Amino acid sequence: MKFHRRLSLPLALAAGMVWGETDAVEPSHSSALSDRGETPAPMPSSTGGPSLPVPPSPPSSHPSSSASPRVVRIGGAAHALPQEPLPAVQADRALLLIGGFGDEIHGIMHHLTGRLRQIQAAPVAYYHWHAGRPDVPREGIQSIARDIATFRHLNPQADIVLIGHSLGAGTALRLAAMLPPGQGRVYLLTLDPIDSTCTPVRPRTVTWWGNAYITHSQSGYDFLLAAGGRWNACRAADINLRFDGRCRDEQGMPYIHDRAEAMLFSRTLGPSLYERWQSTATP
Repeated sequence: MKFHRRLSLPLALAAGMVWGETDAVEPSHSSALSDRGETPAPMPSSTGGPSLPVPPSPPSSHPSSSASPRVVRIGGAAHALPQEPLPAVQADRALLLIGGFGDEIHGIMHHLTGRLRQIQAAPVAYYHWHAGRPDVPREGIQSIARDIATFRHLNPQADIVLIGHSLGAGTALRLAAMLPPGQGRVYLLTLDPIDSTCTPVRPRTVTWWGNAYITHSQSGYDFLLAAGGRWNACRAADINLRFDGRCRDEQGMPYIHDRAEAMLFSRTLGPSLYERWQSTATP
């Protein structure tokens, strides 16, 4: 069965019901940082905004993380983009990208995984928000946690970077709360997060949280996103980047929910969310 893009979002609202009850994520015991706030977007521009290409990171001498990834298909569906779980390899960092509802069909975060593998020497994994268990997503998320535990057994002080888009942001937040303290740093990047069953409270394991979201979206199904539990600005995040859907990015494209790559790499609000994370991750 194929999902049409227009039909996937209404179904996403029902998908949240699988959780049963609202998850209260463990609050942080640290004080709020003084620079936690919202970075406003510029007013709409008739020129479509400046053209500022995002340069790739310098080439690395380390082996590419995209080489022969282990893949997992869900339900044997021939049309489904496979998950690419975190490999058990030696590295000082790992990135886990988590797609929202229907990403296994539309490939929003799957595409972003490929781009990050071109500029990152660290392993980059790709998961669906339910981690292959749409019937019991809690068990699916526990399987991701086991992958992280296996990776950290080899790399006890490795950094874990969780990047979740849409419904995948709730999965990323749940994962961050499940990770044991006292190991490497945990970074959380949420891209237009949506999950009415998950309270966006900062887990105490999170070292830095960057959040990007869309306002005034010109998408025809934006009202469905709001009904699904859009988080918008997260008070517990270290930075909130608010992209105005009436504006254009460097490519002349409007900011909409499905353009996760623009939310991660766009520089129209100053340094991109990706660059802000990198600046905090530098020793």
